[in-house]
Amino acid sequence: MHAPQTSAGRVYRPRKPRATALYQCVARHAPELRTGGRFGRRVEENVIERFLACGDPQHGFARIYCDHCRHGFIPVFSCKARYFCPSCHQKRVLAYGEWVAANVLAPVPHRQYVFTIPRLLRPMFAGRRALLAKLQPAHDPPAPSTPVLTYHPVPDIA
Repeated sequence: MHAPQTSAGRVYRPRKPRATALYQCVARHAPELRTGGRFGRRVEENVIERFLACGDPQHGFARIYCDHCRHGFIPVFSCKARYFCPSCHQKRVLAYGEWVAANVLAPVPHRQYVFTIPRLLRPMFAGRRALLAKLQPAHDPPAPSTPVLTYHPVPDIA
């Protein structure tokens, strides 16, 4: 039996969440967390319960049938738990990235700069935030005519 093709020609491969180490760890320790009252908020318990039900056909599925090729398959529902379920969070990150690219960013190359303060200096700036304004000229990119010696930009993101 072969895996069904999607309309874009890609092959649908069902996930196997129960085979992951994260799922096995959560399934093993969730009952003791629940009975010991270790969840700080109800939302934490909900995320764990939804993660354990993610990808399980007993908790919901959809039957998809193609009238054209007469082929069908059954994808299971996901938990949509952000920041915990690796699969569902990755889907949301990709969807948000596509939305930002289509609706927020102008169709020009973008560049990202990362400026960090050494750890030894951070306490000094934490107490006196006005000093941060004096650092801005130090990290601004040099003018195009100025030779670049220690300036390393991140590659363009289109």
